This record gives sequence, C-alpha cells and structure tokens, in this order.
Amino acid sequence: MVSYFEWVQNIQGFMWDEEKVNRELKTFLARFERVATSALPCLSHNHP
Repeated sequence: MVSYFEWVQNIQGFMWDEEKVNRELKTFLARFERVATSALPCLSHNHP
C-alpha cells in the first residue's frame, strides 16, 4: 500500500513526509472499509 503512495509522490514530483503518508493511508483505508462494509449485505445475501 505504501508503495502506491511512493509512486504517486514520484509522479507529482515531490516527497511526502511520514505524517503525510500516514494521513493518506488512513484516509484510503477508511474509504476502503466503508466500501467493503456496504458490500457485505449484498455478498451475504447472495451466498447463504
């Protein structure tokens, strides 16, 4: 996951400090959790 952020900062042409990487990672994981959690009822409904 962190390698993705390294790739992004290389494309943008600047370096993120550790705090910025951690903030971006936390935001990404929270977004992923919301999407995954909202998909669970659909998945469990299709598979008894």
